[in-house]
Amino acid sequence: MFRSTLVFLLFMTLGLLTADRASAQPQSPCDANPFCSDSAYVFPNATSGNLPPGVALGCLGSAPFPIWYWMQIGTAGTIEITMVQTGPGGAQLDIDFSIFGPFTDLPTGCAAILAGAAPIQCSYSGSFTETIGLGLPGGVPANTPPAAQVGEVYIVLLTNFSQDPGTISFSQTDGTGSADCGIVCGLS
Repeated sequence: MFRSTLVFLLFMTLGLLTADRASAQPQSPCDANPFCSDSAYVFPNATSGNLPPGVALGCLGSAPFPIWYWMQIGTAGTIEITMVQTGPGGAQLDIDFSIFGPFTDLPTGCAAILAGAAPIQCSYSGSFTETIGLGLPGGVPANTPPAAQVGEVYIVLLTNFSQDPGTISFSQTDGTGSADCGIVCGLS
């Protein structure tokens, strides 16, 4: 009885730690969540928070309820990432973004962003769908940064303009390049 209770408590504790970590909404590029391009992700949007001082907004008029993600390039080439933000019942929620890079690693990128580095692409439209392009057009107004190279790091700022709870889906929808999934699995 004692052993099964101990095992149950251990799993409950691990579950709570995992749930807390999954719901963490990084508000600094230094704490960005890693992502890769091998699958689609759906995660909660941010419903609180502000940007740290010094972050350049680029085309963003504001950055309410920010959340940060980063990727490292595993295969050189073009990359298109589509993001969709929806609320309860599938309601369409405005999503905006800025992408910064390329950097040699996350700490270098974080320092550059906090020092005012400008984003290479951004969008501040009223749409619930946004597209990032590396070597492909993306953002609003559309522009085309150079294609990604192996080892480069890019940091993405997502905002929740409507400030309503919901989810963001995030997936690579085109391109010949890809992100290194080792950063997500802890293998790199």
